[in-house]
Amino acid sequence: MERKSSKSLGSRGPQTCPNPRDQRRKLECQYACEGGDGVLRYLKTDAGIPVKDGVKLRILPAGDSITVGSGSSQNGGDGDGYRRQLRENLSGNDVVFAGTVKGGTMDDGYFAAWPGKTIQYVSDNVGPSLDQRPNVILFAAGTNDMNEKPWVSLEGNDPQGAVDRLGMAVDKMVEKCPDATILVAIIIPTCHPLRAERTREFQRLIPAMVRSRYHAGHKVLAADFSTFKTSDMFDCIHPDNNGYKIMGDYWYSFIHQIPEPWLSSPVGPDPDRRSDLGTVDVRDGEKEAFACKVNPRWRANGKIVQGDVGSTGDFKYKTHWKQHGVDAEGIGRDGKCMRLADMDGDGEDDYVHVDGEGDISIWYNRGTTEDHIQLDGVRFADIDGDGIDDYIWVYNGTDTADGTFPDVM
Repeated sequence: MERKSSKSLGSRGPQTCPNPRDQRRKLECQYACEGGDGVLRYLKTDAGIPVKDGVKLRILPAGDSITVGSGSSQNGGDGDGYRRQLRENLSGNDVVFAGTVKGGTMDDGYFAAWPGKTIQYVSDNVGPSLDQRPNVILFAAGTNDMNEKPWVSLEGNDPQGAVDRLGMAVDKMVEKCPDATILVAIIIPTCHPLRAERTREFQRLIPAMVRSRYHAGHKVLAADFSTFKTSDMFDCIHPDNNGYKIMGDYWYSFIHQIPEPWLSSPVGPDPDRRSDLGTVDVRDGEKEAFACKVNPRWRANGKIVQGDVGSTGDFKYKTHWKQHGVDAEGIGRDGKCMRLADMDGDGEDDYVHVDGEGDISIWYNRGTTEDHIQLDGVRFADIDGDGIDDYIWVYNGTDTADGTFPDVM
């Protein structure tokens, strides 16, 4: 079916793409629509049209909570973020999702994304997913790098620094998957008053970074989500259920604008999904549970304390509490990976760390000394309402606590 362009070349906003089978006009969509700088704009494209005559697509969605689909299970949603809509749009192709993280309700709901994490974290942890050799990578990260809270934007929230880190992450992807096309998102906007200006500057800087990789001969293009409407978000950060479907349409449009010579069958076999061992499960961005390489299998039980409630509710958890001070230093590891369990059968809980690969480190509880507290009194809960679990010692079997340690995250 032939489509007519609804706007002149170089104009902003949604456009109608010519028939994706027409290679010459398809390349015009890709380059001329944005002045030849390699930035892809959303072009409305009918669902079900094969990409490159049905080439197999092994797609790796990579990024943060928006890629996970945080919030998409609310109000009757499926929890799949944009991925279900994208897969349905790509019904003309054989599609497999790559990634070592799984979430939502799709059988093939895999990705490489982590809620609340920065570009650097994604770059440091995406390697095993790149080993699955996707031929298309959808990379959207940087939202948390623009956060005003330093415990979220761990590497700082300077837009130029964030773009530099984004470029290094892209370079890593190019090195490990030279045959893959990498679509780097100019991330969706925000209506958060403390982040909007930084986010706009971050968006503005991304095309030049991508262009330098493109002109170096790499299959890298910028995918412009800056026209995404904040009215399709539920919290000024994450899309609502309809917004995630729109994001799926965006990615589908961008994939259809990839030059056909860039697309070829994926390298190697598809990921072996006969077992989820070694895969991280994410439940709507709230918790992560690690499937160990051997039994037992660890799985999250859900949220136990509501965080980030500020003066409207957190005060009731700390009435009449007095901070005693730091009784034990944290070990500097992710608090979500810490467990208390009796690992040696002596009746005392030990301090256990389970990492993303299922490896276990144990600190055995040898009782109380002058320099230590009893581990059977250690608890994790968000006491101060900042959205981060605190490290608490509950003593004498009472409901009071002697000190919190917010440096353990």
